Amino acid sequence: MPSSIDVFTGVVKRLHERKKYCYIECPRISEVFGRDAYAKGDLWELENNMKVEFCVDTSADIPMAKEIEIVFAGGEEHVGKVKSMHPTHAHVCCPEVSKHFNGIDIFIGQRHMPSALFEGAVVQFTACISFQGYPQAHNVQIRGLDIPFSMMVTRVQPSWERAVSSCELVVVRNLWPEGDTYERLAREVEFLPRLRGTHFEGVRSRDVGLFNEVVDKACRVFRLRLATAKIFLYPNGQSWRPLHQDAHLFSPALQRTQDTSIVISFGATRSLIFEHTRTQEAQEFPMSNGTAVAFGSSVNRHYRHGISSLPLPDACGPRISIALWGTSER
Repeated sequence: MPSSIDVFTGVVKRLHERKKYCYIECPRISEVFGRDAYAKGDLWELENNMKVEFCVDTSADIPMAKEIEIVFAGGEEHVGKVKSMHPTHAHVCCPEVSKHFNGIDIFIGQRHMPSALFEGAVVQFTACISFQGYPQAHNVQIRGLDIPFSMMVTRVQPSWERAVSSCELVVVRNLWPEGDTYERLAREVEFLPRLRGTHFEGVRSRDVGLFNEVVDKACRVFRLRLATAKIFLYPNGQSWRPLHQDAHLFSPALQRTQDTSIVISFGATRSLIFEHTRTQEAQEFPMSNGTAVAFGSSVNRHYRHGISSLPLPDACGPRISIALWGTSER
């Protein structure tokens, strides 16, 4: 059953000659209710065959359309830049749409604001027209953008229970608090040298029960549909991983199953470095035993990440990391 905040798209049919009521043809509504949505009131802005977006009053016996807005006829998908942010709304600058409304910026209501939206973000949206005649943005999605650290949504949390958005980098302390996890993983996994860096990749040829337990918990906590997972060993302080971006950035095939990366660390504390691809601005996140770092695809697009080498081999003890890639259940 649809909720009262779901947004539907349909086409106006059988509009009353005095525009006091109409029916809205919508396959999603017909599938649930077996009939078209019904709207009544002063519908003087509507015309037959006009495309609209609307919500539904679920308390009525029939699907009653409310909060009807006209889909702008100048093409459905538009791109703009967030000009201003407020707690309950935002405004987008998009000359392509604004030229039809005397230069007025496009309004984004709270219901249509992505959780990671910020001033300066480049967004794609569907343009609609309110009954008052003002442009509004629906179906807002953040596109590839240049995220400085000051605007990237960075959270350091003792716990976590939701998916990570495209622009978020989340550090969760003690995701896996058991102190002997490093030793147990080292016993159950065989490690082979990697070609790049001085760390080792695990070949899970033995019993890998603990590895699977860690992966399952990370998927539950971060709401991840798992595509693949790997395990790595850093034997000492001079073991390192070069700065890089995860492979799904460069592969349309991988992008169908990967938009989120997660790293969980066990053993000695090492810092995970994020460096901006354009400005080389960098920030380090200490990865103590049991700590997890998760980040979305926009972070991966604009930041390289890796583990740097320490001055001496005995500067710290060994470390194991488990890396996961998949799609977030947003």
